Amino acid sequence: MLNILTIIGTRPQIIKSNILSCELKKNKNIKETIVDTGQHYDYEMSKIFYEEFGIIEPDINLNIRHSNQTTQISIMIQKIDQVIQELTPDYIIVYGDTNSTFCAALAASINKTKICHIESGLRSFNKNMQEERNRIVTDHLSEYLFVPTNNAKLNLIKEGFKARKIKNYGDLLLDASKKYSNKICSELFLKKYNLNKNKFILLTIHRQENINKDTLNEILESILKLSKKIKIIFPIHPRTKRLMQVLNIKFIENINFKMISPLGYIDTLCAIKNSKMIITDSGGVQREAYFLKRFSIIIRKETEWIEILKQKSSVLVRPKDICMAYEKFFDHKIKNKNIIFGDGKAAKKIANFMESLS
Repeated sequence: MLNILTIIGTRPQIIKSNILSCELKKNKNIKETIVDTGQHYDYEMSKIFYEEFGIIEPDINLNIRHSNQTTQISIMIQKIDQVIQELTPDYIIVYGDTNSTFCAALAASINKTKICHIESGLRSFNKNMQEERNRIVTDHLSEYLFVPTNNAKLNLIKEGFKARKIKNYGDLLLDASKKYSNKICSELFLKKYNLNKNKFILLTIHRQENINKDTLNEILESILKLSKKIKIIFPIHPRTKRLMQVLNIKFIENINFKMISPLGYIDTLCAIKNSKMIITDSGGVQREAYFLKRFSIIIRKETEWIEILKQKSSVLVRPKDICMAYEKFFDHKIKNKNIIFGDGKAAKKIANFMESLS
């Protein structure tokens, strides 16, 4: 029996781990224990996802609810370490680049437990980003590296990783998009938010580099100008909303610019599919837009997902250039080549590989 401990903590990880866990459960020789650190403890950012997909609650919830990053990381490492010592897993599965992933990798390494890093090999080449530091450390501590794209594999090879450790089975988010896009109910969504297909923009902002007074004010000023031309909906991340209050940033709504509560995963897919284009700083939303053939304006200086840039399906912009990008790419038709991200069967391939280790 192969004992696997899966560590998650954010809503994208809930989605991806659910896709893989469904495949792992098909194997009688694998026992998976799921631990949620509680990194996204807000109901709308986490709990709603379990309810939306009918997912059974994680086996262990660490309920680590600290906004201070140093405190959060310290407590997370201690609690994950305790779980590892108690359960003595053969492998630990971690996802992406979050603090939960970083802490799980450190705790696993201390306990000499082998790590499988899913969504490894991504690089922004900006070490000022916490996510970049998290993913680099996790990659270097991992036994197996499951990359979502060939470019991610090349990044690892350039850094000296042995090819035998790298597995390119595709992107679990593509699996999720394929699985859940058939549950989209466009008519209900559009009616709920008083929208028309292809006549609105979905805006998401959550990255630390954008959530400061000057940058966020500049973004919102550009969006306000853009709202004179097209409707914009802004499902606001709880951290963004909280910091707007702390920084005393005034959000000026109008008939075309509305702040709404965070959307569930299926509603997010629905918003993307029915929008004219996307404005975001999220790597996940950028990929989902690509999967659903929508152009995305990325409010960042760099992106890990350079494949989408190369396909001319997204563009990087400064906040002050948002309106200009909208005008330039208004009628742009993207050429979606999902093969870049695999064939939508990444979960099955990863599960089969894990089975070979049992």
